[in-house]
Amino acid sequence: MESKGTQVSIILSDEDIEDKWGAWVKSASGDVTCLEIMTPPDVYVGKWSFKLDVVKRSDTKKYVFRYEQHHPVYILFNPWCKSKVLL
Repeated sequence: MESKGTQVSIILSDEDIEDKWGAWVKSASGDVTCLEIMTPPDVYVGKWSFKLDVVKRSDTKKYVFRYEQHHPVYILFNPWCKSKVLL
């Protein structure tokens, strides 16, 4: 649930905003695009699922393509962001 912080929607950006979820294109070649995803320091520890929606728009239509990661992503802690380390 988004209201409880257990579902997150991220829009690709070129800007890394400290302490926030973020994602940007790391590289792209042909049909392969690599994304880098950053988590906030207070992200919930647990088993997460990952779904990616790609939206393509034409003049009159909108198409949504969904990629779903089949294996869960386990977040144990966030070693990348040290701004809220609890001692």
